[in-house]
Amino acid sequence: MDAEGGGLPGIESYNYQWSQAHPTAGYQNEATGGDAYAAFVAEEATCIGHRIAGQINIYSLRWGANDSTSDTAPSLAALPLHVARMKAAGFSILLVTLNPKADNAFNTWRATLRTLQLSMLSQGLVDGIADFGADQTYCKNADGFDTAMYSDGLHPNNTIHTYLQANYYAPAIAAITKPRYVVSW
Repeated sequence: MDAEGGGLPGIESYNYQWSQAHPTAGYQNEATGGDAYAAFVAEEATCIGHRIAGQINIYSLRWGANDSTSDTAPSLAALPLHVARMKAAGFSILLVTLNPKADNAFNTWRATLRTLQLSMLSQGLVDGIADFGADQTYCKNADGFDTAMYSDGLHPNNTIHTYLQANYYAPAIAAITKPRYVVSW
């Protein structure tokens, strides 16, 4: 997810808002709009390079937003492997589930991906989850079609980003531990 733009001009995403609310915690956003799973894997060394020895390093990962238009099996297979490599590099792992989109096939994909993510949490493969998919206020499948909430059918407005940051992202980070440095994709 784009850190400062949240995908649209004038939008401040949940992760950018978190970084602004925690100015003493290091923060590095590596996201580029349109990235699919292969970009996450290709940039592992860059993200690992941001790790600070002796500090608490959290890798916040919003996986799969751009993988629904292709064969999703490779993305599902790559996620646990990617997470394992980042964990082995010394990161605590925070998965972020997807918000809805004005696309029924995408919403089916996000449910499939969320099932895998929750399974990874229950197996102890990740340290926490910001489960936007559980939200019934702004993240029901039908909400993606509401242009007052998702003006382009994909990116939530500032109100939703603020809500998700306060109710899911910040508590998930706090539940892991007090962070010193967050790398967000």
